[in-house]
Amino acid sequence: MPSTSTTLIAKNFLARLAVIEAAKTNDPVRLTSVPKPSSLKLTASGPGPETMLQFTLLTAGVPASFDVVVSRTALKEAIAKAGLTVALEPRESTLAVSSNGTPIAELAVLPDAESPAPALMPKDAETATLPTNFTVMLSQAMSCASTDKSRPALNGVNLSAEGIAATDGRQLFHLRLPLRLTRPVTLPRSPVLSKLASSSRWAGLSHWTNGSGKPVFRVMGEDFIWQDAAIDAPYPQVKAVIPDAKLLDTEVRFPPFTAKAICDFAKELKKATQCAVTFSRNFVRFESMDNPAMAMTARAECNAERKVYLDLVFLVQLLQLGHDGIRFSRTSRLPLAGIGGQGTYVFMPLGTPESASATQQPVSQPSQSTQPVTSQPKPQPETKETHMNTAIATAPAPTTAVSRPATSSPFITAPMPQQDPLERLTALLAEMKNGIAALEGQMAEAQRKLREVTVSQRAKERAYQDATRKLDRIRLAV
Repeated sequence: MPSTSTTLIAKNFLARLAVIEAAKTNDPVRLTSVPKPSSLKLTASGPGPETMLQFTLLTAGVPASFDVVVSRTALKEAIAKAGLTVALEPRESTLAVSSNGTPIAELAVLPDAESPAPALMPKDAETATLPTNFTVMLSQAMSCASTDKSRPALNGVNLSAEGIAATDGRQLFHLRLPLRLTRPVTLPRSPVLSKLASSSRWAGLSHWTNGSGKPVFRVMGEDFIWQDAAIDAPYPQVKAVIPDAKLLDTEVRFPPFTAKAICDFAKELKKATQCAVTFSRNFVRFESMDNPAMAMTARAECNAERKVYLDLVFLVQLLQLGHDGIRFSRTSRLPLAGIGGQGTYVFMPLGTPESASATQQPVSQPSQSTQPVTSQPKPQPETKETHMNTAIATAPAPTTAVSRPATSSPFITAPMPQQDPLERLTALLAEMKNGIAALEGQMAEAQRKLREVTVSQRAKERAYQDATRKLDRIRLAV
């Protein structure tokens, strides 16, 4: 073997080994030097018969020619001790690892029988070119995939001629893409999927059926090849879940500061995120169904006054996917759909929306203000489950309804026994204080922007005056 060595950046080498470790492949890895272009192929296989992950790392200098199999654990420990770069040099029965001329370790070369090698792709495999920003769409879809092992068909991201889709039975993400696939394929949700989607650009996808009739896929990226078994289960028809836009007659838009407030409120609620949400013309009010004392009122634009029951986790997911509003049906129990973002995102409410005018009771006359207000029992949210072959299954519905005082406030639609006037006044003052604080923040932001514009304008004026003086000097010189 030649005495030259192959030099690589140690940080990149360790990052690729971390992805291979996340894939839970077998311990042996194969190192193959490639002369043109100067690079090193790092290949691992297992634990499944179809699993294979290969990286191509660029090398510096004149690479040594070798094709060896070594222990992944020993290789990782050796590279972790290296400095900025690491050099690999083949010897009789070992692979020498050094850094900046300092020897680190000599790894034993394993027999060829244990050598992992990529399987050959059959000729009848179907191949599709992936869009440039496909990994962004894949990450969005993957956040909606299920982690429930009892529903294996939903534990991944489905790719088909209709686009990319993912669901966990209560929420659904779908984005139409020009994928030239005659047969759908479902990529399993895994740490490898996340790491490759965030670190490398994906170029193409191939999939086929092996000799046992099981689906297999292979993703080709700019510096990697990943092959694994696809999910062998029929994926639900996503088009049957997405409601017709004509049936969603209520539209709500959230300003950016309201979207942030919703996400912060969900963090305060922690796991108890089921809320009764009341929409008015200009405001939205969230009330926790587990703790009525936890409530929030914020700005919103709504074309009708309605009250719905939903899990705030899905509304936060909708906002994080880039949507700025929702649409839902006034009376029918249909999924809520996001608007203003890329693709389609829908999720199920906890019950049928309620009409504000139907649930609000008349206010007592002044002469009877000391008498308790009798409230009619509020209908319970429906809890009927819908299967995925026709619609998304719902989350558990509340067993008790949260009652509220019968007042003329646009945020309150359900009556409850009259409160003490002092308590009501205190609550109103607290809401006004929050509103004033929000307005002060907006005014401060507007003043800051005005100062920035003023400074920019003055800089332009100074630049203009300097240019004028220079022109005058040139005229005098001429």
